[in-house]
Amino acid sequence: MISAKNKNGEFTVLWKKPKDEIERIRRTQKFYCPHCGDSLLIKAGSINIPHFAHKNQSACSSFSESESIHHLNGKLDIFEWLKKSYPESVELEPYLEEIGQRPDILLAVEGQNYAIEYQCSSIPATVIQTRTKGYLAMNIKPIWIMGDAPIRKGKDGKTSIYKLSPFQWSFAQSSSSGSPLLLSYSPENKIMGQLSKFFPLTPSKTFAAPIISPLYKLNPSQILLNPADCFTQYPIKRWMDEKNKWMQQRVHYSRWKKDHFLLTIYQNGLNPFLLAPQIGLPVSYMYSVSSHPLEWQLYIWTDTLNHDKGKIIDMDRCLQNVQKRIRKGDIKKRPLPLLSHDFTDRMVSSYLHLLVRTGHLKMCGKNKFRLVNEFNFPLNMEKGIEEEKIYYSTIVKDINRQLIERITFF
Repeated sequence: MISAKNKNGEFTVLWKKPKDEIERIRRTQKFYCPHCGDSLLIKAGSINIPHFAHKNQSACSSFSESESIHHLNGKLDIFEWLKKSYPESVELEPYLEEIGQRPDILLAVEGQNYAIEYQCSSIPATVIQTRTKGYLAMNIKPIWIMGDAPIRKGKDGKTSIYKLSPFQWSFAQSSSSGSPLLLSYSPENKIMGQLSKFFPLTPSKTFAAPIISPLYKLNPSQILLNPADCFTQYPIKRWMDEKNKWMQQRVHYSRWKKDHFLLTIYQNGLNPFLLAPQIGLPVSYMYSVSSHPLEWQLYIWTDTLNHDKGKIIDMDRCLQNVQKRIRKGDIKKRPLPLLSHDFTDRMVSSYLHLLVRTGHLKMCGKNKFRLVNEFNFPLNMEKGIEEEKIYYSTIVKDINRQLIERITFF
């Protein structure tokens, strides 16, 4: 930690103090953790940033994670960056006694407090959620920044495909438009990155739009206080390639007798490589689940849409069927502790309304649809590939339209 209490209860910061003064302080003063009250050691070598640390085997719940040089440097960079814009409104490691938490940085702007957490080591999503709830209970808005740096520009300079772990996904937080974004900072190259417009390609790979810039060029109000996402085009060809590759791997590596997804396909007399192109479409909010769209959209077809033309489809019933699949474990939710809403229903709604635009469903009342065209299951691989290309060429504008509008149907 950067700051600690002395015997008078005053906070002391060693950072930026001359070496001889730090040595004098080490000899003449004692310092204590504001959370647990234990005495602290001063760490001030020739390489390390001067800081305080618990003694070995400390049970302090507030500082159970050892801070790396990477973490200390990143925290101080962000603090100095904020201090240039808000010199009187930013604090380093303040202790919030009411909730027993100590954010890396506390910022007050226009009546709103922000707790900035710069997280380098991997922690459970439940810990992120608990800390976030603590801040919200005090009307403090948390902002989480990853210490890793998965954000790099794509080959076209604008878009790219990213592989995010469940830990990295847990940092997704709301932008000004309500859609999720992910922030990261690299102290080695002084770069701040932001990912937005998440459209997963597979459970681990996602398409996203990056904003990448040197920290000193950024305005804090744009990147932290009022972050905005940016529009870009969805990579339809890459989506089709990744979707087909995912299915090949699923069939090759799964024990189909224990794979409920494949069992459902076979029990309905289908071939996993000859599914209708209407199953497995990219839609808004599909980041809400970690299951591939081929999975949850197949279940929507088997549970709700597998009827003759003219059948009335009730959205509420469809949503209930999806929730049943989630409870059974057939569809897996993605843990997103920093998002205040569950967007699964909007994901399903986006899918049904995309089917309206492509002529398979027709609106016939509030949250009611009529099935006007059944799904097209190809007879062979060659025909299936051709039909898929034709179908996607006709819906590419509708898919990109969802990216722009973030349509909500509730």
